[in-house]
Amino acid sequence: MTKGKVFLVGAGPGDPDLMTVRARDLLRRADVVVPDRLAPLDLERLAPDARIAQPERLIREARAGRRVVRLRAGDPMTFGHVDEEIDALRRAGIDFEIVPGVTAALAAAACAGIPMTRRDCASRLTFVIGRGPMGEGGVDLDERGTVVSYTGAATLRELAAKLRSGGWPAGTPAAVVEAAATPRHRVVEGTLADIARRARDVRAPAVTFVGKAVGLRAPWFERRPLFGRRIVVTRPRDQAGDLAQRLAELGAEVLTVPTIEIQPVPHARIDDADLLLFTSQNGVECYFRRLRDLGRDSRRLAKTFVAAVGPATAAALERHGVLADFVASEFTSERLAREIAPLGRGKTVLHAGADRTNPEVRRILEKHGAKFRKVTLYRIVPAQRLRCPDADLVTFASAETARQFAARAGTRMPAACIGPVSAKAARDAGFRVAAVAKEYTLEGLVEAIVKWAR
Repeated sequence: MTKGKVFLVGAGPGDPDLMTVRARDLLRRADVVVPDRLAPLDLERLAPDARIAQPERLIREARAGRRVVRLRAGDPMTFGHVDEEIDALRRAGIDFEIVPGVTAALAAAACAGIPMTRRDCASRLTFVIGRGPMGEGGVDLDERGTVVSYTGAATLRELAAKLRSGGWPAGTPAAVVEAAATPRHRVVEGTLADIARRARDVRAPAVTFVGKAVGLRAPWFERRPLFGRRIVVTRPRDQAGDLAQRLAELGAEVLTVPTIEIQPVPHARIDDADLLLFTSQNGVECYFRRLRDLGRDSRRLAKTFVAAVGPATAAALERHGVLADFVASEFTSERLAREIAPLGRGKTVLHAGADRTNPEVRRILEKHGAKFRKVTLYRIVPAQRLRCPDADLVTFASAETARQFAARAGTRMPAACIGPVSAKAARDAGFRVAAVAKEYTLEGLVEAIVKWAR
């Protein structure tokens, strides 16, 4: 039997983007993940093949020959109380590896813009947790340094009193950072004299900073244009990443709620054509998947004029070694059909796409004398599960996602749409459309959302 192993992994402060590459790789290859309560990560996405287990099963799972990731918030060796687990693993003779992570204090300082050290006023840095060394009457801490407490707001009054009894001025700057690097991120500022009162409603996890350097804070995290906004991305899970990441970078709390799924048609017939039209990235991916199934590749298109609905679809073609001969000036299937119609007279035009497409494409091309054919490469079906909490905005990158979301989750939230076609579908379904992209791309959609949020 394969020998199991336990990886004691630091998950960082809660934002998956702040995890180490090693941590993400171990999660991806894990058989079992044992998370702690402060590691609220999207394990379904980060560890798709792993089973989630409770801490008491750590040794049992490793003895069964499994790769076990013990996921700890922050860094496992910094106030992580991981020593007891290491002792147990050593007694059981189980191999282990320790993977560092970004600590809560480092993340809180960075996201709050607090310099923990500074040449002119903070040459010493002290970390404390609980009452520990601060419970033995008096505090021998130099006020020229910075004190970082992991106790959050729970013992702020005691911390402030002990620092003041040790000679720290009542006006020394202090700040409590709540839920650093997450959508709940909040900074409460004050001084030793009033920080306990100001931060009385702060919830864990939280980190407290005290020292002159704290007064030099340079806020940025909460000033991002979408900070504090909860936005739903409805694209299929394997396509939601780009939009979700861009919105998150701008400060939004992103909820990925796939509304539709893409199901390739396994035995689609791909005929030769003079002109080949792609009106979606999905069409491109399914076309080349089908070509591979047939033992063919992009060389089949050597004598074919290839047209794309927009730059994203053209980029998908380029990833498969094909440069689009034409890209529509306005990124809709109807505009693409109108602009290439003069080229299609007397030619065979093949539209490669979904089972449901804009009928205007066929009408326009046949009106101009084209021999139009349609190949259905994939079907758009409702996602199996659709659970969506309330949010400030829901995004639609296609008309079908708007219709499906409305039918299964309602229209209570305002909508942001990638273009006029999806906007019309959203309005027809009952949504209040709050934003429509001027350029019908994901970046255009993001720009429209930022403008809406101002």
